Amino acid sequence: MLIYQGALTLLAGSLQSWLDPATMTELTAVGGTLIIGIGLNMLEITRISLSNMLPSLFAVVGLCALTATFAGTI
Repeated sequence: MLIYQGALTLLAGSLQSWLDPATMTELTAVGGTLIIGIGLNMLEITRISLSNMLPSLFAVVGLCALTATFAGTI
């Protein structure tokens, strides 16, 4: 578990220099929503299939890149 967590921390640190602050904010928001879903599953309030929502972490990066690309042309 320590190796897994350490690898994720190093990966996040290396990606931080590539992503702008707006993208980091959006990733934090999506991650927070997924964590809320984990909590709801653990409390057995509802059953949310979070594995179906994992691609949203990649989609938000693409949407932020598109927004940054076209923001100057509007």
